[in-house]
Amino acid sequence: MKMKDFYSILGVSQDASKEDIKKAYKNLAKKYHPDANSGNKSAEDKFKEITEAYEVLSDDEKRSKYDRIKAGGFSGFGDGNFDFSGAGGAGANFEDILSSIFGGGRGPQPNGAGGFGDIFESFFDRGSSGFRGESERPSRGEDIEVKLELTLKQAVGGGNLKLKVNRRDICDYCSGEGGSGNAACQSCRGTGSISRSQGGFAISQPCPRCSGRGKIKTNTCANCSGQGFVSNIKQIKVNIPEGVADGQLIRIPGEGHAGVRNAPRGNILITVSIKPDDQFSRAGDDLYYDLVLKFTEAALGAVKMVPTIRGSAKVNIPAGAKSGTKLKLRGQGVKNHKTGATGDQIITVKIDVPSSLSDEAKKLLKELEKHI
Repeated sequence: MKMKDFYSILGVSQDASKEDIKKAYKNLAKKYHPDANSGNKSAEDKFKEITEAYEVLSDDEKRSKYDRIKAGGFSGFGDGNFDFSGAGGAGANFEDILSSIFGGGRGPQPNGAGGFGDIFESFFDRGSSGFRGESERPSRGEDIEVKLELTLKQAVGGGNLKLKVNRRDICDYCSGEGGSGNAACQSCRGTGSISRSQGGFAISQPCPRCSGRGKIKTNTCANCSGQGFVSNIKQIKVNIPEGVADGQLIRIPGEGHAGVRNAPRGNILITVSIKPDDQFSRAGDDLYYDLVLKFTEAALGAVKMVPTIRGSAKVNIPAGAKSGTKLKLRGQGVKNHKTGATGDQIITVKIDVPSSLSDEAKKLLKELEKHI
């Protein structure tokens, strides 16, 4: 059996620093961890392989021994010039050989000291699943996602709104403990975690009965039914920035669900939805408005009062305006919250041609036609 090249397995050079080795292992472990590749036997095997490599290369003494063996010219452990007598003979597997070289057990153990659980606890935050004892730590509360519908005027003008959310708060009666009196959880024997077998090795996960605490309450809190949390309706003040766009996310930190074990609350994440407007349409920072004119107003010119998103304004219509003519009211659009600049209101002229005319009107138009 050929000697494994741990450096190649981790994708690092033989003179790689411990930090480089740690970084390489972290990236590969995230990619091939069994919880991220459920049912993928190849990924499980790769995960064991890279963990095995890391166990050796991250330890100075083990790495030194490993390097000396590689430098000795052995392309494999079974090439005939290496004594396997201390490792169970030529038929010994790789873990037996590691045991004889480095001492102790048979390579990295899933739940032992320095095994998968300890490695991951030092590298990953609680968001990664299947790590031993993760639920024993305080964990930030979950975020609350809300969809907020605004009128175009509200979106352009911004301001403060009040929003009601249903959020999880710590129970005041039991201070989040779920009750009083402690007894060891029988499901996990007080450890807070249980192991499940996957791909030939064990993966630790929080005990579902005690939620990883290792103990259960003998007297359940009647107010929260032992959950430690209660649901409350909370009114939140929301600051809507001027010019907020459809689909934009507004984040309110620290107002989400309560955290576990005095950890911080989550956030409120508000997705803005802007309702269609009867008068205006929006494109970027500009607003568009259709101004309908009589034939005579377009021909002779006129001064018209037009609505704006903030009130009204006078517009001078030049004589001879055609349908489709565009006029601009500067600064009457949407304020860009990033640059501070305000867009314009674009007015598009539409000419109303009457569908029916009186005999007198027809006569006048025919007379006019002679002069244009």
